[in-house]
Amino acid sequence: MPDLGNLIGNLDIRLSSHQLAEKVTFSRSHFYRLASKEWDRPIMQTRRRLLLERAAWQLLHTNRSVTEIAFEATFETLEGFSRAFRRHYRILPSKFRIMAPTEFRLNPTERVHFCPSSISQHHRENNMSNNTTSLNSFFAYHHKNEMGKMLDFASKCNDSELDKSIPLENYWLGINPSLRTLLGKASAFAAPWMEAILSQKTDYQPESLAEMKIALNVNVQAFLDILTMVETDRSWDLTFVDSVCEPPEVFTYGGMIWHVITGATMRTEAIRSEMQVRGLAKLGSGDPISTQI
Repeated sequence: MPDLGNLIGNLDIRLSSHQLAEKVTFSRSHFYRLASKEWDRPIMQTRRRLLLERAAWQLLHTNRSVTEIAFEATFETLEGFSRAFRRHYRILPSKFRIMAPTEFRLNPTERVHFCPSSISQHHRENNMSNNTTSLNSFFAYHHKNEMGKMLDFASKCNDSELDKSIPLENYWLGINPSLRTLLGKASAFAAPWMEAILSQKTDYQPESLAEMKIALNVNVQAFLDILTMVETDRSWDLTFVDSVCEPPEVFTYGGMIWHVITGATMRTEAIRSEMQVRGLAKLGSGDPISTQI
């Protein structure tokens, strides 16, 4: 297999997929098969992402005009560049420059990214043995275990029990939420950040218990992917644009992680309390001190 530099080619030179294949002396179809197998996506898609990441970095770290940056990113027009940039970063290049986040990567969990001096390749192992050494990852597994038990108990409840309002008014819980609402939000606890950081759009508020169980597994894995990226790169203080919210805001990865943990903990404890008060389930204290991963 050719090295990554040959596969992607010099970002300063306009190259087609056919020209890239010729550089490594492969047929176009064979080149596509090898590259897609190695990088899990078409190589031209990876090249375009790197060009956009370089453009984002230039917007943050140089005084070059947006037009100049657009042409260097191989776009024919400023309008085309702005559309592509907004599609991927969900914000116009000029607004991105003004907000000045310190994160310029698209989906930071990808294996390869643009960096100012060279292409940097990141290989990460997202398995349990690596993640269990992390305090934050411990939360993810504990939350999965606790929510799994709560969803099992909830499956024994009828719709009226699940949809009965709870007399609460809280920043994290909302106003008079139902058990169904709390269970859905606690299952899809990372959904907004999956969309903002990983560009994975999922249901923020699953309604059925079956959908909640699926959402819980998806959200836990995505949150672990984000944690692994942050912990590997030590990017706790790195800022990123959350373009999902309106208007877009800038947050640190560390602040986002503790926001997720706080919100999920508040919701699971409200669910636990309500189920036990109603006599629907005996869920214990939920104290993580007794949890084994």
